[in-house]
Amino acid sequence: MYGETLRNFKKIVEDKKKVVWKMNSIMQTLKGALSAQMNPHDARRQKEANQWLEKFQNDPSAFAVVDAILSSERDNHVLFFAAHTLHRKISNHFEQLKRQDPSMVLKLRVTLIAHVKRHKNSSRQVREKLCQAIAQLAIQDMSWKSVCADLTSKFGRDDMESLLRIFKLLPEECHNKKSTAHVENQRQRAKEFDNCAGDVLGLLTQCMNMARGNLSLVKGVLQCQRSWLQYSNIPTRVMASSPLLVMPFDALNSRELFEDALKTILETVKMYWDSSRHLDVVKIILPRVLQLEARYKSAVQSKNVDAARDFIRIFVETGEAYMNLLLGPDINIVLPGNVVMNQSKIVHLVFECSRHPERDLAELTFYFWYSLSEGLHSIRDRNLRERRVEDYMKYFDKLLEICLPLLRIPKDYATMNKMDKDEIDRSRNEVGKTLLDCCMVLGTQRCASALYRVFTQCCQSFVKMPAQNWIDLEASMFAFVKIQREILHGTNNGVNEPFVDQIMGSDTSKSFSGVFTSCISVHGMLSKSPKNKMVTPLRNTCLDIMGSYSSWLCGHPELLEHVFRNSVSALGIVETRHFAARVFQDVSHACGKHLAHSKKLFQNLLKVHLDAIRAPLPKRELLLITEALASIVRSVLFGENS
Repeated sequence: MYGETLRNFKKIVEDKKKVVWKMNSIMQTLKGALSAQMNPHDARRQKEANQWLEKFQNDPSAFAVVDAILSSERDNHVLFFAAHTLHRKISNHFEQLKRQDPSMVLKLRVTLIAHVKRHKNSSRQVREKLCQAIAQLAIQDMSWKSVCADLTSKFGRDDMESLLRIFKLLPEECHNKKSTAHVENQRQRAKEFDNCAGDVLGLLTQCMNMARGNLSLVKGVLQCQRSWLQYSNIPTRVMASSPLLVMPFDALNSRELFEDALKTILETVKMYWDSSRHLDVVKIILPRVLQLEARYKSAVQSKNVDAARDFIRIFVETGEAYMNLLLGPDINIVLPGNVVMNQSKIVHLVFECSRHPERDLAELTFYFWYSLSEGLHSIRDRNLRERRVEDYMKYFDKLLEICLPLLRIPKDYATMNKMDKDEIDRSRNEVGKTLLDCCMVLGTQRCASALYRVFTQCCQSFVKMPAQNWIDLEASMFAFVKIQREILHGTNNGVNEPFVDQIMGSDTSKSFSGVFTSCISVHGMLSKSPKNKMVTPLRNTCLDIMGSYSSWLCGHPELLEHVFRNSVSALGIVETRHFAARVFQDVSHACGKHLAHSKKLFQNLLKVHLDAIRAPLPKRELLLITEALASIVRSVLFGENS
């Protein structure tokens, strides 16, 4: 009997030796393949290595091999491959492992936690992959009960950074659409994590208390908090009573923590956007946001553009999130020092950001003004709407003044490449949309009157010193291009025909009596020096006015000959011919009945078309002129105004 036992024992020892030998052999082959993979000078061996490693990762024995590597290896490259393989195996082959040996699931859970703790000082990439593997296992393994509590009990004070990283990933994996876990598993875990959100905040608070200047730990807290805010449902009462609500505002004082603190604040605002449901949180957040105004002004004074941009993001995000608060009944929140805060303070803060001298920073506020103008228009209670409009009207008045300088093109616009020009054009169009928002709140007549006063001043300066003042004139003209729709069709905003005639100018005897007649005069002046490409934008904007206001021109046919003369001269210049062709098209559609009965103008247009064919003009411009001629012919034949 003893002899048989001894023989069995020897066999077991020999089997274990074979397993160890085989394991060592595979590990050595794996290290050699990884080394060959990193060698760019031997493409054949590199390809063979890639194929072998890919095959290895799909082999069932990979679990044991990478477990052995993570238990003994120190080379970061080898460790990362092992951690990556483990994460991949759990993601893609977990069900296979569970079917083969259910007991391996519990063992895998234990060894994974051990590997995370063992490699807490390894490279960031290795630690991240191991934490991802645990988070993925938590979603795949539904036999793992009380995941959060179990993980918390397994990690001590020295392993808090690793635990925070795992906790950050848990809710993210529940909403990861690329995850291979069953959707039902993700839903169940998401509900479980929602229920333990309060415990997680408690853990994060403990970590903050024990941080004591450990910025890496504080950063982990901020990142974990942001993840749970984004992917979990933390009750309002829990968040409002937690010191973590204001902690990110304090972290803004640290250069190392600033970015994570900023993102956490923005996520908090997004999460608790409904002031009617989350007022307890809002009352705490808003005062802290308003206190950042001094930091913003300091950033502007020191010309710290990056810091100013970040503060603008906070202010704008807060304003947009709490739009229902800005549009609702009066509120009064008492700030420290018995300072009372109401809706106007938030709007004032965003307005200050709109005044930033950098165009792209000011542009960050534009969507807020659009949302505010739309919101004011949609308030059903007439008395409340009038009260809110009265409160915010002064900001929209000043916004007009801010927009005009933003419409100015750079002095070197003519020498810019196409990409830079396109960006300037895009930005100016965004400013133009904000002008329309101002029209919606203030009324088009009030906005147009203010813009016309500036336009008149620019005209006077241009006449005196054209070379120095043409950019300002072009900007004031461009503003009228962008609000053309409201001026001509916004009758509900108090615009009437006499007013339009006044600002457009129907008296041809006066060169600068209105926007339209001024454009004719200015373009005529510029036509005398067609080779001056510096003022091409002003030429094109003059033509744009003539085309945009062609429906108004229909009521003033005495100006048609002037428009045609300027358009013909512009066709001969490469940089302006497209705008000129568009003028022909717009005017022919709007004023077809006049052109059809004017033999002189019709003959002129026919001559333009024939010259365009002979020249020839590019196909795009030729098509526009052909459409213009066809529109007039249609009016002659059928008596229609195209």
